[in-house]
Amino acid sequence: MTQDRSRLPDRLTAALARVPWRLALIDGAVVLFWVLGVSVVFRALEGPLWLYYVVAFGGVVVYSLASRR
Repeated sequence: MTQDRSRLPDRLTAALARVPWRLALIDGAVVLFWVLGVSVVFRALEGPLWLYYVVAFGGVVVYSLASRR
């Protein structure tokens, strides 16, 4: 059982090494700026809350579908 515990950090390190960090950071930044931009516009225009959620969520979904690699 102690061998399984000692191998866990190795598996975690190997899994983290395979993550494309640069792309993940770019995607996170795009989504963050999209949601912030939509929030600012909807607060300034006093738009309905339901429409804000549709536009914010829809934009994130469209971006994720358009940026598939």
